Amino acid sequence: MKKNDQLQALEFGQRVKEIRKTLGLSQKDFAESLGISGAFISEVESGKYKPCYDFFYNIMNHFNVNLHYLLTGQGEMFIRDMKPVEIEIEEPFSSITKTEDLLWYITRSPMFKYSLFGFASRYLYENRTFVELEIAAHNAKKTGEKGHS
Repeated sequence: MKKNDQLQALEFGQRVKEIRKTLGLSQKDFAESLGISGAFISEVESGKYKPCYDFFYNIMNHFNVNLHYLLTGQGEMFIRDMKPVEIEIEEPFSSITKTEDLLWYITRSPMFKYSLFGFASRYLYENRTFVELEIAAHNAKKTGEKGHS
């Protein structure tokens, strides 16, 4: 791991540890509740391992952890008022045949929004260096265009 990646992994691990301790759980109990090993949690908390999306998703869903906090350390640690969305579709889990039903779900479902945010966060987390280079190139281009006006 590069030095910057190591620092990010360590900071992420400290947030995982803080969440676990706030919940009052040992590494073993925390790991068991997520269906993973205590050794894995130890490696994550010490910054030796960068977990994948499933890890983020499981913590978020199992403990109502705010994904933004988990990834960046900003915002509230937990999502307090997350409630399941009730959808009135005749046959749950059947093919959705009406575009309106699908759009209703996409725009109102916290689970969909958090899943989409989770996917985007995963991409950004795993490709941070590339994303930062693209943003820097875009900003340099914008600055260059303004300078030539």
